[in-house]
Amino acid sequence: MYVTKETRLMMKHLLITLLLLASVIYPAAAESYVQVRGTVSGAEHPERISLVSVKNGQPVEYASTAVSQEKSFGFILEPATDKDFYYLSDGNRYFRVALSGATPITVNWTEEGFSFVHAGNTINDFLQRWNNLNTLLVKRKGEPYGAFFTRFDSVRTQAGHLLQQITDQSFAAEANDLIQTDLLYRFIMYLQKNQQTYDSEEQTSAYYKDIMQTFPESTVRLLHQPYGLSLMKAYFSYKQTYIFRGRNYEMDEQLKELRVPELAEAYILGNVPTEGYDKYLAYELKYLPLLSEKGRQMMRNDLPRPIFKMDAGEKAPNLMYSDANGNLHALSEFRGNYVYVDLWATWCAPCKAEIPHLQKTEQKYKGHNISFVSISIDKNKAKWLQYLKENKLTGLQLWAGNWDMLPKEMNVGSIPRFLLIDPQGNWVSSNADRPSNPELDKLLESLLEKR
Repeated sequence: MYVTKETRLMMKHLLITLLLLASVIYPAAAESYVQVRGTVSGAEHPERISLVSVKNGQPVEYASTAVSQEKSFGFILEPATDKDFYYLSDGNRYFRVALSGATPITVNWTEEGFSFVHAGNTINDFLQRWNNLNTLLVKRKGEPYGAFFTRFDSVRTQAGHLLQQITDQSFAAEANDLIQTDLLYRFIMYLQKNQQTYDSEEQTSAYYKDIMQTFPESTVRLLHQPYGLSLMKAYFSYKQTYIFRGRNYEMDEQLKELRVPELAEAYILGNVPTEGYDKYLAYELKYLPLLSEKGRQMMRNDLPRPIFKMDAGEKAPNLMYSDANGNLHALSEFRGNYVYVDLWATWCAPCKAEIPHLQKTEQKYKGHNISFVSISIDKNKAKWLQYLKENKLTGLQLWAGNWDMLPKEMNVGSIPRFLLIDPQGNWVSSNADRPSNPELDKLLESLLEKR
């Protein structure tokens, strides 16, 4: 049975609610779980508190609960199986929490943010000490712009002393990563929000000079922080405004500074156009080839983007997949030609029954302005390659790898499925006749006669 993401999230929220009730009625039932309990203070407080995880440098809601009339909230969860932290969020701020230990973790929220009341484990003890330093970097009302840099250097020095006090060496590297990325985030966001003129007091900062040569992160640690993508965007936006100034600092230049492929991929996915399908197609054509297979699937189906229509005359998707040698090909390569696309798989008997008819059609229209492309949704690439070799298939043979690598709007519920696209990249039909149907031959003859 297929369960939607929305249903899974509702089930998760229900489970957390039931666990909270169980912990009150049967305290022993919660002993194997991590308990996070909290209170809020002040007249103006959030109505809901979320527990957030991180994916590719962006926050992802894991669970959410309402603040009660008694101004309390809570979560009961299985201990985290990975090393990543979770975050409590009021919708504006993120408070890092290590979900481990049998002792309940208790926190309090005020207008200044979250803080631990009882940390529950030694890692949260450390996090509270770092939070106390980190909050010193919040801009103070009426403070001159340049005063921040002296304070930043002081906090950075104190952070070094804090790291030296860690006795658990298995946590030391992780602690250093989160502190260094937090410092970078604070510094960049301060510059972006507060700098007013070119070449002012920031120029005296040694840290500024170090990080502005090129993007300073050379590992994936930034992607484990909820502000990772925001930091990258803010960094490059700042450089455009205050360093490159009148010259456009194009995305291609920015990507060259992202020396880690995972950072570049997250940045590409984080900048996908959400309006204008033509704009999206141009972006996809340029940057989809730079993504991993998983990244391509995310770009097509998991991220907000303009939705294409399936009607005749509307712009068709620029399907892009790899051939038997691993080379990417896009339908846009065939602009000026009609393109007849076969969606199939080696396990699909009706698909294989159409192949002789497809080859006959391809041979008949050889030399005409029509190209034939077959796209396999076989999960087993080796089996697909073997089938190509044994059956000497013609035309351009591409491998998508799975149903979810096809754009969601196509809603391909069954195969074989055939597509026909005109020389301008627009739909002739998103559900064209099969090669075995004589009507296809009539349609192709009429279209090619018009040329």
